[in-house]
Amino acid sequence: MTTIDLSAMSANVRQDYIRIGRGFGSVATLAQANKHLQALGKFGAELTRHGFSAADAAQLASARDALERAAVDRSGVRGGNRTTLQTHRELLAAARRERRAARTIVLATARALRQGGVEADEAVARKLDAVLMITRRSPGRVGEKLAEQLEVLLSVLRDVAVVTATADRGGPLTVAALDATLVKLRASNQEHTGAGTRVETERLDILDGLVLTLMRNARKAAVDAAARLGSPALAAAFELTEIYGQPRATATTSPAPTSPVKPCADGPRPVSPSGGTPASMTPASMAPASMA
Repeated sequence: MTTIDLSAMSANVRQDYIRIGRGFGSVATLAQANKHLQALGKFGAELTRHGFSAADAAQLASARDALERAAVDRSGVRGGNRTTLQTHRELLAAARRERRAARTIVLATARALRQGGVEADEAVARKLDAVLMITRRSPGRVGEKLAEQLEVLLSVLRDVAVVTATADRGGPLTVAALDATLVKLRASNQEHTGAGTRVETERLDILDGLVLTLMRNARKAAVDAAARLGSPALAAAFELTEIYGQPRATATTSPAPTSPVKPCADGPRPVSPSGGTPASMTPASMAPASMA
């Protein structure tokens, strides 16, 4: 197995990888890397022609292994690391669901409070609007940022005025679910990332960035290879669903309408956009010059 030597990277390359890696959690990156490597086992030869070589695939495998070891070393977990990562991933998914549910209740409550035109209710609605603004961007699979948003939502839902307003909108159940999920997520975040040092954090970010860069390159090569071979399955195998979620369905383009045709004695004639028969198709224009 090839060893990834981070010290051999230039300072600029390291900074680029750190910048990329900071935007994504290692759990999602590892999950996507596993899918990519599985797809490379099937389609790797097709990607070679489009710039993603066997050496790139080997580097991706080595970087994935290094990232997995770094995450395990940092958390102090030994053995069963794949199970630990899977558990953390499931907690992140549960936390995202609770975040969406809480935001839905906050939004509905803010709208309801405004309908009465009471100044006190308007003030509460503005507070809810502020929370919606703070949590408007999903943190995806970045555990600590997700926990911070859950904390903000939980705090506002525990506000006395909001408790009253959400009593018949699922507020109590949502608060209980948020509270339980937040406790588990905080513990899992700590286990997954550990207290960490700046050096350890930087190493994880570099490895995340390296893996993400290689996977994006593989994705681009797969799209080109799929277009050449007419194989949508090839491109689909390299979609970055663990990083960005499922792709949106593309709308089907309707065929352009054909020009209407009017029947006539000599056969059908195309109709001009203005509704008349084009001058080039009138009997006079179709007659020989000697008969004009």
